[in-house]
Amino acid sequence: MIRINRSDVKEPAVLTAEDDLKERGGKRSAAKEMRRAAKSLAAWRAKPEAERLKKPWSFDFAIYKHDDVKRALTELFHGKCAYCESRYAATQPMDVEHWRPKGSVEGESDIGYWFTAASWENLLPSCIDCNRRRTQTDHVEGTTGPSGKQAEFPIQAGSQRATDVGELVLEVPLLLDPCTDDPESILEFNMDEASVAPEGESNSLQRSKATESIRVYGLNRAALVFERKERLLQAIHRIDVIEQLAKVLATASFQDADDARPRVILEGMIQEHILAVRQMAKANQPYAAMIRQLIKAHRKIFKP
Repeated sequence: MIRINRSDVKEPAVLTAEDDLKERGGKRSAAKEMRRAAKSLAAWRAKPEAERLKKPWSFDFAIYKHDDVKRALTELFHGKCAYCESRYAATQPMDVEHWRPKGSVEGESDIGYWFTAASWENLLPSCIDCNRRRTQTDHVEGTTGPSGKQAEFPIQAGSQRATDVGELVLEVPLLLDPCTDDPESILEFNMDEASVAPEGESNSLQRSKATESIRVYGLNRAALVFERKERLLQAIHRIDVIEQLAKVLATASFQDADDARPRVILEGMIQEHILAVRQMAKANQPYAAMIRQLIKAHRKIFKP
């Protein structure tokens, strides 16, 4: 998971307009949908308690999965899952994920954060395995069980769970949000196994966020760790080549001191591999956070 600046992509008009965008083919607006949701919730709350218990409130939110929203999220996150950094574009449909669940919150409320259902700040692109509850094997723990965020949203003990927009600032969420947190300073990758754990020097709240995020998003599920390790081995191989070429360059005795071609060739090969690893660390590349940490571990090679 890497930090993403949400302002890099303009918020889709369907989320900001007060009324339907008739000039753009009659696209509905988020504001109008939220007014209908509020009216529906008020009507449900006015019913007798027995009736409410028999049939919990629900509302069919739709604007958040509009094509304009999907395109904006894909552009913002470079076609990668906001949580695990896997590329979803070529293999599966993207889930438009509500960081704060728009419906029920597991073990807490049947209503949840309905008031954030069309909030741009609450929407993230997710792969199926990070978002949906599925059976997975944890690479580190060796256990098999349900994994995936679904309706989970843990908050710090003693923190007040928000029931409207004005109360959001009172919450202390225990899940990392790549648009507000700095995941790279909180998550640490094992460079032998490609598994992830809380960063060793993080404070207690950061460690709690890292631990819960790894668990809820399933960031150590076996198939994901396997894919990360493949990427890690590619980068490590290039670093090994760089080090070997550097040794040759440092110890080689060229027969003709005036012939600079062998040295130029070796230097060019070294730079080619350095650039290739740096490319793997860019925001549009899968598992960039892990590769960035690998580069930091070999900072002497990658110094400007």
